[in-house]
Amino acid sequence: MTTTIATERVKAAADSPRLIGEWRALLETGVQSPSHVQHPAWFFACLEAAKNAEGLILVRRDASGVVAIWPFIVCDSRAVLRFSVVRLAQRPVRTANAVTVEPIVRRSDDLDSVCRDFSAYLADAGCHYDFARFDALPATSPVNVCIGMGRGWSRGLSGTVVSARAENVYQCALPGALTEFNAGLGKKRRYNLNRQVRRLSDAAESLELRRISDPGQMPSFLDDLQSVFSKTWQAGTYGNFDRRSDGERRFFSRLSEAGLLRSYILMLDSKPIAFMVGYQDRGVLQYAEIGYDPAYAQFSPGAVLNRLMFDDLYRRDTPAIVDFGYGRNQYKDLFSNRHIAAVNAIATVHTRWKLFFALQRALSAVYRWLRACITALHLDKAIRRALKRPAT
Repeated sequence: MTTTIATERVKAAADSPRLIGEWRALLETGVQSPSHVQHPAWFFACLEAAKNAEGLILVRRDASGVVAIWPFIVCDSRAVLRFSVVRLAQRPVRTANAVTVEPIVRRSDDLDSVCRDFSAYLADAGCHYDFARFDALPATSPVNVCIGMGRGWSRGLSGTVVSARAENVYQCALPGALTEFNAGLGKKRRYNLNRQVRRLSDAAESLELRRISDPGQMPSFLDDLQSVFSKTWQAGTYGNFDRRSDGERRFFSRLSEAGLLRSYILMLDSKPIAFMVGYQDRGVLQYAEIGYDPAYAQFSPGAVLNRLMFDDLYRRDTPAIVDFGYGRNQYKDLFSNRHIAAVNAIATVHTRWKLFFALQRALSAVYRWLRACITALHLDKAIRRALKRPAT
């Protein structure tokens, strides 16, 4: 059967009503690695939230319609040349961020073949971006070949790893019953979690976990989210912003209307003290963001929220998988039962950016060599003390 591949550039959902219909039809046929990020509502919500952005969508069609899609959001960012934590140079860039780390492909189709077919079109689209970025790219994914990982200076796409080291994507494959899940935690972990729930419950008159999924819940959800988020270490470290803004309201409203939102607020005496922002679609719950009020840190509100959340997952619309995402954390070690090695990667067709990232790889290699030498000579502690010494 003859197939054709094209690229479509969009600014908003109104630009492509036909494609959205075909996209939804593709998901309904059943696709590989189902996730909320494959849904067109997620793509257009993220596109609207990004500044000065446009959508770049690779589309594969045959006589039956759309059979594969690979969506990207192209937006402004900065490329930074670093030596350890020192910024040596930075340049404004136009980055194509892969919304789905792999193409959206029917279950019956060969992902390797689709990746090969998309490769040339992704390279041709390079005139619209400086480089493409792929976050949490599985180490065994055929996308590695598609984007030319390790291809070096050859023509076409050339990919490279930009994360300092490979990390894991942590997941929990849920068994069929809550009793099986609890048994899998082990006696000691189960006891400690239940004890943390009792301690927090005993400290107040009421403890409640609220599930957030309906559009009508958005005003109170955003108020509660803002109340907790503004106090979290994340807001203090990475910057606080208003979770009740028009942009946040539109983003969460769009996702709740599409049936993708599944988040939680932990209430203590009707006061929000912790939250989990999550998205669920076709049996996969993506655990996207968690935070708690540090005033209650002694009661481990994050652990309590997680414990009660898993109870709720078995009450309604139980997912097959809870995906905790990329990078290690204590709660991921506690609840996950499988992991996938992954890296953050970029790919470019432009010689100047191939040179830029080759230089970054060389600087990183020199830094790792110097660090190893300093550690071998037992000078690392003395150097850290010197760097931390206040200036006089």
